[in-house]
Amino acid sequence: MQNLLANLKTLFLSMNKMPKFFKFLYGVTAIAFLSVLTLGFWPWPNATYALNGNKLSYSEFWSTGMAPALLVFAAIMSYVCLSIAKGKRWANGALFTFWAVVITLLCYDSFIGIIIAISAISGLWYYLFRSHAVQQYFRVINEQRR
Repeated sequence: MQNLLANLKTLFLSMNKMPKFFKFLYGVTAIAFLSVLTLGFWPWPNATYALNGNKLSYSEFWSTGMAPALLVFAAIMSYVCLSIAKGKRWANGALFTFWAVVITLLCYDSFIGIIIAISAISGLWYYLFRSHAVQQYFRVINEQRR
């Protein structure tokens, strides 16, 4: 329990050292997936679930595999956020991949959308992997850990 509280403290206090846009990407990801982990699987009395337009009960939601898949994905993304907070560089690639998929899904249905997605993903790649501010964040966090 004490380790969990220490990790949660690290997860949120590390945001103070992050550059603004990186903090936004990280914060949205962390808050979204932590809330899914804590609240998303509670059997809410008026919750509705659907798969391909078919309504599902809470038990069907679990038996179709949707809930376990979402649980695993949310746990992985929460771990990615914790790894970023601890200065692990590999997690930066996972954060990029997640946001690149989100951008692609939002923009995929037209030629202009594809051009916008390519531009946005290129800008995101440059920011996350070449930006001085993001590189400085990882440098500072790793120096503090030593």
